[in-house]
Amino acid sequence: MWIARVVTLVLLAASFNGLAASLRGSDEVVTAGFITLHIERTGPPLQQSTQLSIQHLSEPYSLSLSLQPSQQAVTISGLADGDYLATLDSPSANSAQMSVSFSVKHHQLTLALALFVLGLCLFVLLVGMIVVGNKQMHDKESV
Repeated sequence: MWIARVVTLVLLAASFNGLAASLRGSDEVVTAGFITLHIERTGPPLQQSTQLSIQHLSEPYSLSLSLQPSQQAVTISGLADGDYLATLDSPSANSAQMSVSFSVKHHQLTLALALFVLGLCLFVLLVGMIVVGNKQMHDKESV
């Protein structure tokens, strides 16, 4: 019984003592062109906005966003290939910084061009079959 009370007190103290929010990403490796970062608030509701900073680890690129207290997720797109670190900063003095890292790896352009050419060939083949079939139909009707 006393163990349950101690565990409850520890969890309660942790929730009010710096674990106001946690941050997690939808994927560790992003290929879709966007990433969704989820903010999970575990402590008392905040009245102030929080800062989300995204930093490219190998290039001098960073992005900073101000999130509303009730906001639970943010979707970011347009990031270049590479490794990133997203950090959630809360304005309160006793809150800890939460970070999550992710990588962006876009699909190769040659693959997209190959699929486009394949689709174009199928389209031209379809139009050709329609034209040839239509011509054969008119030839049969005129005989």
